[in-house]
Formats: sequence, structure tokens, C-alpha cells
Amino acid sequence: MDYDNIRETKCPNCGGDTTLLPHRFRPPKHTDDLKWKVIKYLIANGFIFQHVFEVGAEHSYANYVRYPETLSEARIFVEKYKGQTKK
Repeated sequence: MDYDNIRETKCPNCGGDTTLLPHRFRPPKHTDDLKWKVIKYLIANGFIFQHVFEVGAEHSYANYVRYPETLSEARIFVEKYKGQTKK
């Protein structure tokens, strides 16, 4: 399978749409609806848990930006880093 070019597929359990995310993605508990809303918002806006860097900084481990925890933080994050989406 060509994982570099496949981003969406069907869930083998329920048949619903899925999105392929990198190994660094750590899903919250299935019951944590608030965190899942943040994740869905980020993915819908092109952030698939790839590395995001501080704007204007060189690409290095020291300049990685942490992904947001709340929906309000996610809205700010999307606006600030929209140039680094993978869509």
C-alpha cells in the first residue's frame, strides 16, 4: 500500500470514513468527546498531526509547535499555522 499518497480510507470495523495519521498521533479515550472535536477540527483544516514549526523559524526539533488541547486553542492554531497544512 502507498501510505504516502493515501489519506482517507474506510474503517474495517464500521465502514465509516477514516483518515490516515502519522505514528506521532496519540488518540484520546474513545469517550473524550471534547478532545475528539478538537482532532476533527484540526484534520478538517488540513492538520494531520505532522510536524508544525514556529512561523519564521528554521525547521529543527527546537521549533516544533505543540498541537492544541482545546477548541479555542485549535482555532488560533489553525489561523496561525494555516500555511503548514498538508491538504
